[in-house]
Amino acid sequence: MKKYLTLAYAKRLFLNLGLLMGLLIAAELFQSRSLKSGELPRELVNMPIMTLSGKAQNILFGVDSVVLIYAFAPWCKVCSLSVGTLNAISEDYEVRPLGLSYGSVEELRQFRSSEGLNLPVYYDNRTDYGEMLGIEAFPSYFIVNKEGEILYTWVGLSSEFGLRFKLIISRLLG
Repeated sequence: MKKYLTLAYAKRLFLNLGLLMGLLIAAELFQSRSLKSGELPRELVNMPIMTLSGKAQNILFGVDSVVLIYAFAPWCKVCSLSVGTLNAISEDYEVRPLGLSYGSVEELRQFRSSEGLNLPVYYDNRTDYGEMLGIEAFPSYFIVNKEGEILYTWVGLSSEFGLRFKLIISRLLG
């Protein structure tokens, strides 16, 4: 029987894993290149934004550390796949879904109900928040501290582990 776990094999394995991680990080950076960095637009920080419950509220209201702003569109299939992960993450972290690119508020309500999203949904009643944030694809994620500084951005499907890891690092560094 051939001995598989040799030092040379372990080195190649770690090298390949490192290359794979590097490629994944490069792809994530490429996908999120258009997203806003620095600080959230003042309009998002200072002005109340409508929620589906009919209440206008600041998107950073009650944030004590970091918040995940999840920009989605109700027609986005990847956004539908993300809902379970968001619900799980929201037990430990602040998550603020922001509905963009929709036909009517009823479309957002239907998405929330049919997908089982258990969070208050903010929505863009001005139709320019997506542009202000540089969003070109959905879902788009923004980890923001309580002062409105954007700590991390990315686009696309994310695992629960990936979200938790990014939120932990952002909380420690931000």
